[in-house]
Amino acid sequence: MSCMSFPDDCFDLVLIINSILSANDLLNRRMVKDCHRVLQTGGELHGFFPTIFMPLEISTLCPSRLDWQTDGTIDLYKNTFYEHGQKMLQMFYSPLRLRHIFKEVGFKLKNFQVYFFDSDYFQKETERIYGILADSEVFIWEILATLEK
Repeated sequence: MSCMSFPDDCFDLVLIINSILSANDLLNRRMVKDCHRVLQTGGELHGFFPTIFMPLEISTLCPSRLDWQTDGTIDLYKNTFYEHGQKMLQMFYSPLRLRHIFKEVGFKLKNFQVYFFDSDYFQKETERIYGILADSEVFIWEILATLEK
């Protein structure tokens, strides 16, 4: 079953920004597979993907968020993160697991890097959603991946 209703091989570029992070691993993998399906040969996927290590690192650096490690907010075994500000459970993969998922559906990894969301806008959103002060030097960060079909 497909997540997207687009025909096969119809795009030369797919852009994803925090879209493959439901709490359902099979659904997430199906979405990645559909991204591969709709790309033309040589087409690219560019995407931001959160990683489970970002909230873990924040909980270590911010004493006010240490409870994330003990209250079920971060579950390293299940790769899940419960975003209290948005009231949703999401699956945040480790970088290695994310790379494996891309490979298993047939993507070729072109670039995989860390991107810090440290602009004024994202600092204010970090404070609003997570309660982390904007001047704390703690930022949301994600993996920016470039993949090729």
